[in-house]
Amino acid sequence: MFDYYFSIIFFAVFVMIVLKIMVYYNEFLDQDQKKRLDYLSTMVILTSLAEFLGVRLDGTAPWLRPIHIAVKVTELGLAPVIPYVCASIIQQKPLPRTLYFALSGQAVLEVLSGLFGGIFYVTADNYYHHGRFYLLYVLAFLSGILYFTWMVIRECKRQYGIRRVILLFLPGFAICGLLLQYVLSGARVIWLCTAIDVLLMYVLYIELTQNTDPLTRLLNRQCYESHISRIHEAALIFYFDVDDFKLVNDTYGHAFGDLTLATAGECIQSVFGRAGDCYRIGGDEFCAILSYNKSAHPDSLLADFIHAVELQQQKDPRFPYISAGYAHFMPGENQIADALKTADTYMYLRKRNAKEKRAAHQKS
Repeated sequence: MFDYYFSIIFFAVFVMIVLKIMVYYNEFLDQDQKKRLDYLSTMVILTSLAEFLGVRLDGTAPWLRPIHIAVKVTELGLAPVIPYVCASIIQQKPLPRTLYFALSGQAVLEVLSGLFGGIFYVTADNYYHHGRFYLLYVLAFLSGILYFTWMVIRECKRQYGIRRVILLFLPGFAICGLLLQYVLSGARVIWLCTAIDVLLMYVLYIELTQNTDPLTRLLNRQCYESHISRIHEAALIFYFDVDDFKLVNDTYGHAFGDLTLATAGECIQSVFGRAGDCYRIGGDEFCAILSYNKSAHPDSLLADFIHAVELQQQKDPRFPYISAGYAHFMPGENQIADALKTADTYMYLRKRNAKEKRAAHQKS
């Protein structure tokens, strides 16, 4: 059994060392994400080794008790942090400060337990036991998994197709490992499952990074051209353009211009993402390609989109208008290039008409 357990921990640590090497030589990751991934892999290595040493030290000579306590404090103090760090990588931003305080408080409780008991204790003859308040550790770990799951579900709303399935697989895999170790106490596979989960998350994150626009989180131009080249089913194609975007940049600055594009992407995704794929195809140009059998009436979708834009303008009057147009692509009846041109032409027609109406309204 020891050889089996040693193999489990060895592969968990090995996988995390491989991840460290991959992250170090990755030229596409920014430094913040590199740091988070490096911290994450280090924590998995430390908790894996701490659990292994804790098992090996259980029942050994009493003079090893301080080391036993130290490794259990390390394991139980770091383990609840891991799913939260995973969540920060998925959402691509730091955790809220309140969570840092909560996790720090939980780590302090583990240190105090090592000294006085409570969450766990190690007897004088060097045997580890759960304490009266061990449930606090369980709740901290489960809350981390639930928080990570929540972040994954939120991110799924921005992703497409198989990516959604893979994203949901991440917390599912971790939960399965946890349940397996709980049901089969001798299995001790939680850290191998965690290591594999972290590696899968890294691979998925890189795949998402290469296929999404970093500012708007929509699919990028490369994905758009790939989709267009292989489209063979009936579709609704929408084109979008931010009105007077250069004037927005010149008047309010490029920081507000970036915020405008990000918000425009959110509006497009919220309305059209339910029925198809949304892309940023240029500076202030966007596209949505919707499956024909899943799409609502195009004019109804446009009305919903205009409403979403108006809500943003109520929040911030500086937010510009966004013009949109659409066309039908029907295989055998028209070519995809013709549908794209029609959508683009309709968009600019609506843009011109809207500007004329606004100008007439201002004169009156």
